[in-house]
Amino acid sequence: MEGPKAVCEVAAKVLRREGRPLSRGKLTAALEAEGVKIIGTDKESRSRYVGTILWRHPKRFVHVEKLGYWLADQPTDAK
Repeated sequence: MEGPKAVCEVAAKVLRREGRPLSRGKLTAALEAEGVKIIGTDKESRSRYVGTILWRHPKRFVHVEKLGYWLADQPTDAK
């Protein structure tokens, strides 16, 4: 799987499974473990790619300061 749609779909699945916000680095590693192809030449550029995609979908994902990305429609004690 590849592309922004795959990133969004699998990221939502990973976040639901984890039940907590994840940093873009941890989320990127989880996406790659799930078989999502992430564009980038190194770890940092792949993490930025994931962060940009999630940031562009604010109705679906939010960034929780100091914790990482989370699902916009799900409460978390960390918010």
